[in-house]
Amino acid sequence: MEYRSYNDVLRRFPTEKAAIDHYIAVEHPYGVSCANCGADNVYQEIKRPKVFSCNSCKTTFSLFKHTIFFKSSTDIRKWMYAIRLYIRSHREGPATQLQRRSA
Repeated sequence: MEYRSYNDVLRRFPTEKAAIDHYIAVEHPYGVSCANCGADNVYQEIKRPKVFSCNSCKTTFSLFKHTIFFKSSTDIRKWMYAIRLYIRSHREGPATQLQRRSA
């Protein structure tokens, strides 16, 4: 999906939870499992959507452990837009350099 501006991201994901749910759909298509015991019997915290609790081992864990988002207080939507800008600049940068060299 193309995000030309941060407002495009906000229109697509009106809340941070909507962005987190999109992340879950992409990264965990078969559902989130416990980071501690591997059980599928987990639920998302209502007031802290980045945190899940396991009914089996009674632990809580961050959905973003082992990612660049872990312990970040920055809204996931800002991260999504920043990553998109980074990818776009690196995709277009080398192509522009090749074009200059071949001319």
